[in-house]
Amino acid sequence: MTTALSQGQFGQYPMIVFTNDGIWAMQTNAEGLYTSIVPMSREVCNNPHSITQTDGAVFFSSEKGLMVVVGSEVKCVSEQLNGKYNEGTTSLQDILKRSGLIAYDYRDSLLWILDDASGTIYIYNIKAGTFARFLWQGELINNVVNHYPDTLLQDEAGNVYSLLEKPNINSDESTYTATIETRPMKLENAFAFKSLRQLKNVFDSDGGSCTLAIQASNDMKNWTDV
Repeated sequence: MTTALSQGQFGQYPMIVFTNDGIWAMQTNAEGLYTSIVPMSREVCNNPHSITQTDGAVFFSSEKGLMVVVGSEVKCVSEQLNGKYNEGTTSLQDILKRSGLIAYDYRDSLLWILDDASGTIYIYNIKAGTFARFLWQGELINNVVNHYPDTLLQDEAGNVYSLLEKPNINSDESTYTATIETRPMKLENAFAFKSLRQLKNVFDSDGGSCTLAIQASNDMKNWTDV
């Protein structure tokens, strides 16, 4: 990795080392030999298979979730997904810790975070900083191969899928059906109803259609349709 840690330091730390004690940056001398090591962060990677290099950054998994190293900064990018999940939903933290399969989509700047046990896939949009989740319907993906500019996915049956062959998100005009699920919210707050109405209006005004389904609970465990 040769991203500058500060102005005038481009390429000074070309190697990042992940250890049980944290993350370290290694410095080279004029001959290209590694001569010193500098601590970057005490964040510990909990799955070495999750370490993924992208254009100018390195992503990895920790107990906090999905982390990114950019220059000398190490931060969590999945804090919005922390918290309780509905029963039967596989959390991002569980996937990262268990399988840690991450495919980098060069063309669309996406990270495909794959679970080789449940088929759940989280997609992180690097530019927008947002996540989406869907369930893979075919055989479970158990291998990722970097084949620049493509990335290949292989399932348990030996089938190979190319990320470059999927529709380009910048020119795709297809119509899709999707579900947006919010965190639990207290409806005694007037802003909650306002947010729901605004969400529906956005979809309706864009030529699509949106149906709201509201469930209520007194204990955050048992839910009923409203």
